[in-house]
Amino acid sequence: MAEAKLEIKIGEIKIELEGPSDFVSNHYDKIEKHLETYVKLSKTTEKPKAVVQATETTAQANGTATETPSETIVTSELPETFGEWLNAIPKDTSDTRKALLAGYYTQLNSETKTFRSRDISRLLKEHSIKLSNTSQFVKKLAENKKTFQHSKNGNEANYKVSRDMEAELKKMFE
Repeated sequence: MAEAKLEIKIGEIKIELEGPSDFVSNHYDKIEKHLETYVKLSKTTEKPKAVVQATETTAQANGTATETPSETIVTSELPETFGEWLNAIPKDTSDTRKALLAGYYTQLNSETKTFRSRDISRLLKEHSIKLSNTSQFVKKLAENKKTFQHSKNGNEANYKVSRDMEAELKKMFE
């Protein structure tokens, strides 16, 4: 029977498992779910690394054992869904700041890495946040250099959040 050893380090936290491969694999699946939760709850935009090191020892026919090391790196990220973003930011955040955040969220998750005013409206509406005249709001952001027009497709402009504003938005998650 193959033996396995698992070692997980996250900062000062260290978890070790050793035993039959099936045992370690089963427990790793449970630990992995906790790691995913930890990463989601982590409100930092820095990317501390949780390194998962595992080795599997396989008995050979000649009586020797072979160890195969593997390593997986798990990093913390911004929350995956916009609803999680809204739950992670301070409760007193204005609706206009939430709208800017909606644009940034769309930008990060779109193929073109841009957003449109209608993307902000749709996303805010899904979360019961009403913002009147979103297109004027986005134009005002561009005038204030918080966003900039990246391209135009017909009558519709595609925007991006400025780097300074991006850094400011990321601070909201700390």
